[in-house]
Amino acid sequence: MVDGQRPPDDDLVVAAIGQMFDEGLERVVRETEGRTPAAGLAAYIDFYLSHEHRDARTSGCPLPFMAADLPRLSAPAQARFAEGIAGLRGKLGALLEQLGHADVKTEASSMLSELVGALSLARAEPDRDRSDTILARSTASLKQRFGLESRQ
Repeated sequence: MVDGQRPPDDDLVVAAIGQMFDEGLERVVRETEGRTPAAGLAAYIDFYLSHEHRDARTSGCPLPFMAADLPRLSAPAQARFAEGIAGLRGKLGALLEQLGHADVKTEASSMLSELVGALSLARAEPDRDRSDTILARSTASLKQRFGLESRQ
């Protein structure tokens, strides 16, 4: 901090984090719009845990990368990240609520955590077959746990 102000590059980081989450929320809307809540959630899971998304390391979801670096970022950047996570969790939670789930905040947090974790592990796995297995098993697990495979 200089004279009680954040460095200019910190403002850029905060803005970039905001843009990242805006694009993430737009993707949720794009995948779920015009579908039933179950079909929309299933489509979002299918997109997020797809081979194409895994392989889009420079244009795909940066959450797996950002989460690891977040403790080293400024308080405003961390706050913007937390706000973005809350927005994604809220969007997923609203869909789960429409499906009759009771504890939507916890369930949406769990879903988001598994999506990001599975994508991160699949991107890190050097063996293509094992990476594909991570994506497929997480996709199946999420759909089963949230009752999406029979309600589409």
